[in-house]
Amino acid sequence: MNLLKILIGNKIWGLVFIVFLFSNKWSLGQVSVFMNNYTPIEIKGEIPEEYMKGILADAQIEIDVSDKALLNKDDEFITTTSFSIKEMFVSGNIYFNDTLSAYVQKVAKTVLLPNGLDQEIRVFVGRQPYPSANIWMDGTLIINVGLLALLENESQLAFVIAHEATHYVKKHPYEQYANSNELDAIQKRTLENLKSRINFSNQQELEADRKAIDMVRRAGYQPKEGVKVIDFLKAKRNTQVEFEEIPSLGLPVSTRFKCEENEYKYFKALYNEKIPYQKKTENLDIRYHNLTSQTMALGLGELNIFSQEEFDYIQAISGFEEVENAFRDANFYRSIYLSLKLLKSYPENSWLNCKLAENLFYIAQYSEMGNIDRLLVDFQKIEEEDYAALYCMFSKMQTEDIWFTAYGYIQKQFEKFGDKNETIGFLYPRLREISYGMEDAKSYYNTYLENFPGGKYNVYVKRKLNE
Repeated sequence: MNLLKILIGNKIWGLVFIVFLFSNKWSLGQVSVFMNNYTPIEIKGEIPEEYMKGILADAQIEIDVSDKALLNKDDEFITTTSFSIKEMFVSGNIYFNDTLSAYVQKVAKTVLLPNGLDQEIRVFVGRQPYPSANIWMDGTLIINVGLLALLENESQLAFVIAHEATHYVKKHPYEQYANSNELDAIQKRTLENLKSRINFSNQQELEADRKAIDMVRRAGYQPKEGVKVIDFLKAKRNTQVEFEEIPSLGLPVSTRFKCEENEYKYFKALYNEKIPYQKKTENLDIRYHNLTSQTMALGLGELNIFSQEEFDYIQAISGFEEVENAFRDANFYRSIYLSLKLLKSYPENSWLNCKLAENLFYIAQYSEMGNIDRLLVDFQKIEEEDYAALYCMFSKMQTEDIWFTAYGYIQKQFEKFGDKNETIGFLYPRLREISYGMEDAKSYYNTYLENFPGGKYNVYVKRKLNE
């Protein structure tokens, strides 16, 4: 830590993230209520009956397929599905009694009711910060916050719901499971085992797109918005990002952390080889072309049956929840990446700035313990090249560099929000203790106790002061 002390002593501190030149789809709109702060969703209240079904009941699945060769795996499939659904709900990764769930379920009912599926499909919002949705053969549909944050309006959400509902109606999950080969390697979790075997064929995806068009039209939405959903997913997979500069540390030595295009592309390819999931991805180009031709002559429906303002509010919450959920999973790099995206729209949001600082602190701690390689596991392929560049940058940094980065940014946030944000009020004295010792940190710990009486770190702080 000597380098950190020297740098801090010379007051050459500060973390300056040069603006990422993202494509326009990352330029999110602003929702005024979140300009200055955000409070993550806390699950409260009585567990809904529909949620309990996912925990307690065995999956109610009717297997009725004409191909007799598929029938030999029905018991195995039902057992695996039941266990996987319970695993999802017990893990705490599904929201309930919250704003996101209420909204998505409202839109889902608008889509499913006129198509006669409102009693068969149960819709929930998942915490995963990835743009995905999955439906199970018992009718459980999970739409992740990562997808909600990507979409632009109700019609696009309606298309996602209708697409997944078609997979359910056509029994695609079971067909893919029954036809799949045994896994090449044993996965850690039953849920991942099941997902890796249910990788829909191009034909099934095209069928789901085609039927989804009819479903959203019947519900009164614009079917052409389905094309944009595929376009967003294509852009996410094939992002071409230009940088003025990779996020810089604002140091004279910062250029040595910058990754050139060939470096981060190599890093991305090397990392993705290690990911056992997603062996086969759908052909998004074919889907995009087919949807475009199928919707070209269709009349317009409503973009939003409720309101665009309400959707924008939900999208904003989803973006903040992505950041929080990645952090909770110790996926600190993705949480930083998502924070940087949101900071373009909410530069003065205290929660967002402080969450970024908190991520940096934990990355520095992992590096100090020699465990930083454990953070380079996202369980998802790196699709975004700007995200790969961020990964690449941290891979070049030594522990002292990361601590310096964390200290500079946390000090900056402490000066702005130290008396308002409890996490920063606590992290800064911890860094003072690490850098200068307990005597120096005492006054800052006492300031924390004064600003946050009854705070969640009070027991720890009082113990430190009494040592």
